[in-house]
Amino acid sequence: MVKTATLGNNVIEHEAVERHVKYPRLEFKTGRLMLIVPKDFQEEDKLLEKKKDWILKKALEIESVKKGAKEKYRAGSTELSMQELKELIKSLVVKYSKKINYNPNRLFFKSMKTKWGSCSKKGNLTFNTDLRFLPHYLIEYVAFHEMLHLVDKRHSDDFWRTMKGVFPKAGQMERELLEYQWLLQSEPLHHQ
Repeated sequence: MVKTATLGNNVIEHEAVERHVKYPRLEFKTGRLMLIVPKDFQEEDKLLEKKKDWILKKALEIESVKKGAKEKYRAGSTELSMQELKELIKSLVVKYSKKINYNPNRLFFKSMKTKWGSCSKKGNLTFNTDLRFLPHYLIEYVAFHEMLHLVDKRHSDDFWRTMKGVFPKAGQMERELLEYQWLLQSEPLHHQ
């Protein structure tokens, strides 16, 4: 359940999620403040007050990122149809299969809230349908990222070395993907 808290002069939306954890923690992974708390945790207000400065700093950063993503989207993104996205991804899979010497088992496309793509243990690749709102270079990045998981399931040092060998600005591209993710979650760019 989404709640609000007043921190200073700011109202912050947040959600508490109970998990099997020893200590509470705060996350902004989806652009909204998440309190990951132990079962029966009763000190939400104290935690929010204690971490107020960090929360406000992160909230401002996220708003800045969303604004930047919105401007980038308006300036240069062109929306692909689902068919165009599928054809583009398939062509990238063929291209990168040759590069890494691996082929995926199957390709899937579906709406995902927190990921741009995934690679299953069976070698199936799933791509987020919202990729169609991203610039082509980011779609290529995501396609290669998921293809590379066919070789290395984890985000190991070797994984990132290979990513940076093909995409030298991988760190910047990861941030851009996060910007678009927050933008799409806060204000969808398409009709549902």
